[in-house]
Amino acid sequence: MTAGQFAAESHFSKVEHRGSSVWLIRRHELITGHRVESQIGLCSGSDEVAVVWKVHLNDYANPNGIYAAFPTRLAGGWRAFFNTAGVEVEFDVGQLPGACRDFVTTEHSVALREGEQSWTLRCPDAPLVMLNGFHYGKKLTALPDRLPEPFLLGWVYNNYWGTNFPASEPGSFELHWGLRWESSSEGKPPLPWEQEVLLHPVHEGGNPG
Repeated sequence: MTAGQFAAESHFSKVEHRGSSVWLIRRHELITGHRVESQIGLCSGSDEVAVVWKVHLNDYANPNGIYAAFPTRLAGGWRAFFNTAGVEVEFDVGQLPGACRDFVTTEHSVALREGEQSWTLRCPDAPLVMLNGFHYGKKLTALPDRLPEPFLLGWVYNNYWGTNFPASEPGSFELHWGLRWESSSEGKPPLPWEQEVLLHPVHEGGNPG
């Protein structure tokens, strides 16, 4: 897992034991002045690799972005799945013609599948994910060649929006991800670890306005 669209310089690295878990902690400073502390944890009794990012944004108004890169060693025949509105969707194949392929907005996880092996990224805090490399602003309407050793990009922050967001948003926040390998003989990998309950309000009678 690496930090930044721009090069990151690591100023600190250590291994920390916390009860039955062990964590690799690294601190990076980007050329924008933003700071990222990445924590990668292995916990006894869990098959998930925990990833925590603590991000501090500097007061920097020029165009910039931060992404978390999650590399894999899959071959070029992989398939990708994400979930939205309680439904599992196969990336590209299951999307409507003309729908955005630059990134997906997932409900809680994304999975890459090759054969019976699934590589799943749980992303409860950062639902925007790029698949098959960096595609920001390319306006893809179809998936290009499936690259071997694809990586996922967790969308952490950028200030490219041409709307009423300030160009500089100094402050701190924390994001979490979970990584897991698993085998599945089904047509799709299990997504996600558990299904959230979806609530659909229903109004009976009268005018809801």
